[in-house]
Amino acid sequence: MNKMEKSKQIVWNRLGELRRAYRNYQNNPYVPETAHQLRVQTRKLRALLNFVKKELGEETYANLNGLLRETAQKYEPVRELDVLLEVCGEIALEQPEQSLHYRELFRYLDKERRKEMRRTFNVQNVRLIESTFDTLQQYLEHWQPEEGWEKKLGNRLEKRMKKLQKRMDQLDLEDYQSVHKTRIQAKKARYVADDFGELLTKKAKKIRKEAEAIQDQLGRYTDLHVNIGLLEGYADQVEVENVKELLHLMIEQQKERKQNFEV
Repeated sequence: MNKMEKSKQIVWNRLGELRRAYRNYQNNPYVPETAHQLRVQTRKLRALLNFVKKELGEETYANLNGLLRETAQKYEPVRELDVLLEVCGEIALEQPEQSLHYRELFRYLDKERRKEMRRTFNVQNVRLIESTFDTLQQYLEHWQPEEGWEKKLGNRLEKRMKKLQKRMDQLDLEDYQSVHKTRIQAKKARYVADDFGELLTKKAKKIRKEAEAIQDQLGRYTDLHVNIGLLEGYADQVEVENVKELLHLMIEQQKERKQNFEV
């Protein structure tokens, strides 16, 4: 198998991993890991498509990426609640005396999680993801990378990593959108180096390691930001006063951690 065939096979395999993640989620959506893997595999495929969008053509890329983005958005609330439940669980273990109402909070969040989970299984959402898979498969069956593209893409990956390092040097934690965008770029570089790396550049392992470190570091900060937003939203809508009070305590703790965060 030559490099062109390998590169196409890599993208094809990534679609296969996404299909497998979706099947696992369908089989057991109650386990946080299945929702997590569904989101991860969607992001990995989107990263690969983004990397070769010039070769795909802007219109084709926009169509495929738009379908994957819309699909991912249907499952985002489930994963966000899983992360929030994990954070709240850690707080409950670390500070058991903080409140007598943890159980009420977890009962409430679990109910919200199940509500979002059921939404992912409505007919419209199931049709969306299945039609997305079919569209991707039909396109990939006819896609043929150009000969010698790996050298061009290797240079592209190295340039992206340099831009990412520059973004980190100029990073301002007060500008959340910039932090979020930087983390997204780190994930894309990592996923591309993971899948295409050995075909593109000898620097792939180093790029992957550096991009993963940035992704993990900024991930902790973005999780704090997202969790604060979720906690505030639930604090506004929950009717049980004891749970509302506990949520506000957690909000203040998360805000303090975010304020003291250092890169």
